[in-house]
Amino acid sequence: MNCKPLFLLLALAAIGCSTLPSHRSPDGVEFTPGTFRLSGDVGYSSNGNGSVNGNATQLGGSLGYFLTPGLEMGLGGDYEKVNRILSGQSLENTFLSIFARYYTTTVGSTRPFAELSAGMGTTSFGVAEEDLRVLAGTMGFLHFLSDTLAVEVAVEKTFYAFPNSSTAIDTDSWSGSVGLSWFF
Repeated sequence: MNCKPLFLLLALAAIGCSTLPSHRSPDGVEFTPGTFRLSGDVGYSSNGNGSVNGNATQLGGSLGYFLTPGLEMGLGGDYEKVNRILSGQSLENTFLSIFARYYTTTVGSTRPFAELSAGMGTTSFGVAEEDLRVLAGTMGFLHFLSDTLAVEVAVEKTFYAFPNSSTAIDTDSWSGSVGLSWFF
């Protein structure tokens, strides 16, 4: 068994934990430019209208990079399982998106943010698949448990478009999520 990859991963984790990408100052939590944020979350949404009207369970994740102490850009991915109210059937949405997140002034160990994202993916109606376009606006906050770990709580308004579909109507949803963010 070759243990070289395991030792390399442990060394990178130790370096990541020792550099303290965020730190506490008299003004609150500050981010160091060049820091990465890796997050995962679980959420619930209510899709509002159209052929995908229903409630969804969501799993998501993202990887961001701090350009400045208050501006982060990155990539995100989401999976949603929507239980449609009108037909009783379910569908699955998967999509990748790019995002920009702006952090406002810190309140103690809590850092509020606003985020815009745009992405594309697919929605599956049983055996059929449709292209999916997504535009979302998010507001939330990070509450720091340590200098490298935070709990994230967010509320999001998402707009879905199906550019090639003759049956799906564009729709939107409100969602709430909770997750963890690790800074390295």
